Amino acid sequence: MWSVLYYILYSVCFLISLLPFKILYFLSDLLYFPLYYCIRYRKRIVRKNLITSFPDKTKKEIIVVEKKFYAFFCDYIVETIKLLSIRKANMYKRMTFKNIEDCDTYIRQGRSCG
Repeated sequence: MWSVLYYILYSVCFLISLLPFKILYFLSDLLYFPLYYCIRYRKRIVRKNLITSFPDKTKKEIIVVEKKFYAFFCDYIVETIKLLSIRKANMYKRMTFKNIEDCDTYIRQGRSCG
């Protein structure tokens, strides 16, 4: 049962991943409304963390940051789905790597570079 559901969900996500970025970001904007206003996914936790992290901000400023976080989170969801079908060349075109030599140094020392 679960494996059938997995393959159905994977197939749907793969088909969505074939869409161009413009359409994916439009879907992200559509996803924002139900996630923030209806489902309210982890809203109390996000707000509590923002208040703790930014004690000097007013409630209105916290809400603005909160909404921006949810918009970013929706973009992150669709970008993650896009990873199912994106070509390496296209992915590298969209990414920049800085200070890679620092990571190499940490790895040689047996440390994490994160």
